Amino acid sequence: MSTHESSASPISSLISITKRLTSVILEENKLLETRRPAEAAALAAEKSRLNTAYEREIMDIKKRGGMESIDDASMLSQLRQETKAFHVALDKHKRILVRLRTVTESMIKAIGDEVSKRANPVQNYGGNAALAPSPYKTPTSLSLNQVI
Repeated sequence: MSTHESSASPISSLISITKRLTSVILEENKLLETRRPAEAAALAAEKSRLNTAYEREIMDIKKRGGMESIDDASMLSQLRQETKAFHVALDKHKRILVRLRTVTESMIKAIGDEVSKRANPVQNYGGNAALAPSPYKTPTSLSLNQVI
C-alpha cells in the first residue's frame, strides 16, 4: 500500500468534515445575526461532534506522517481551500460573538445603573442646610428578557 493510498482516506474525510463544520458555523452565524440564539444553541451538539471528528482525523494524519506524506496535490489543494473557508467562517463567528457579548454587557450595565439610580435617589438639603432624611426605599425587582 503506497503512502498516497494510506493517506487519501483521512484527507478526504478531513475535507468532508471541514466542509460540514464550516456549514454549521455559517448556519450558527446566520442565526445569531438574526437574533435567534436559542435556535443556534441547537447546533452545539453537531458542532461538538464534528469538532471531535476533525481532531481525530488531524491526529490520524499526523500518525501517518503528516501532510508532507501526501502525494495527491489536488487533495491537498482542496483541503487548503476548505480550511481557508473554515477559518474565514470562524473569524466572522468570533466577531459576531464579541459584538453580541459587548451589547449584552452594555445592556446589563445600563440596567444595573438605572436600578441603582432608582434605588438610591439624589438626596436634597432640608431647610436647615442638612441633608433631608432619605425617603423609604422600596425594593427593586429586576427581570431580564433573554432575547437579545
